Amino acid sequence: MVASLRKVRERTDLPASVARLEVRHGAVVSILQAERTCAEGTIEPGGVYLHDPVGFTPKLLVEVPGQIHRACPASDLRRFAVLSIEEESHRVVVVDHDGNVLASKQIHAWDCTWFRGHVALALESGPASQGAPLSWSGEVEPMFFEGAEIAQIWSADLEHKHGAFRAELAGHHIDASNDAIAITSAIDFYLWQPGSNAPPFSLMRSKHKTSCEVAHGVLSRDGTRAAVENDCGGRHDPQLILLRTNDLDGQRVGPRDGTHRSPEELAYSPSGEHLAALFRVPGVPFRDADSELPPVARVYRSEDGSVVGEIPNPNARTIAWLDDETLLLGGRTLSAWTW
Repeated sequence: MVASLRKVRERTDLPASVARLEVRHGAVVSILQAERTCAEGTIEPGGVYLHDPVGFTPKLLVEVPGQIHRACPASDLRRFAVLSIEEESHRVVVVDHDGNVLASKQIHAWDCTWFRGHVALALESGPASQGAPLSWSGEVEPMFFEGAEIAQIWSADLEHKHGAFRAELAGHHIDASNDAIAITSAIDFYLWQPGSNAPPFSLMRSKHKTSCEVAHGVLSRDGTRAAVENDCGGRHDPQLILLRTNDLDGQRVGPRDGTHRSPEELAYSPSGEHLAALFRVPGVPFRDADSELPPVARVYRSEDGSVVGEIPNPNARTIAWLDDETLLLGGRTLSAWTW
């Protein structure tokens, strides 16, 4: 029997809806942005907020024009990287804990995170650079893929590029642990270890290749596990693949609830023991009327894909783990759930 998680606290007086949550190194960071657009058709300005982990009181860090895609803290909690898109302008800014802008760069990025004190970006693919080596801090690594740079690593001041990853199509999602960077393109999931002689892992070049497009992938915080979301239209393979990064060619694990629906978001618990998935519709085989089905948030055991908990009708846009026992749901409110 699957346990229903219970709500233990909730913040209802937020200045806007929670578009995205990020919990790293003890910091709860949210993007609060209206779900509607202005009368002129432009996106209302959003804000990046810090929340205390008990009452979730919001404290404005910085306001950013356009749509904010990502806001994540560095490990020292003194710097935050923020990616926003306004019309055709993509901009990454680094701010301090008081919201002061330390660095700003206009670059066609779709996602950002921190990697060893550097800013890692997933990029719209540019002109192909055939045969050029991948590099990290000047150390040449074996070339595995050819194509355009779909991920780059920049210094925290956004002045110096320290590494790049090349592949066939644009990178649209990026995640990182201390040792590896996970990059998702429209057709593949890559695992790259800058500074290592290990060749990058490609899902589509492995025995786990599927007939689906790849939506996005995430890493556990210790880098030992990866979850990859497919986009099969609900008709083919299970849409969630669970991998061990130390045995990427080993047995592939999928959810044991038989789900063939694609989750909107994925999030590993801090220990990596559990994986939470937010489904706009329940995890059932494809139906023509699937848009009429209620949403659900599910918690899987990473080891075998079994379901250990769920939240029916969560009314959420985003999820994140506060700790190994507490799942945060963000939408029109910010709430904490546990077993």
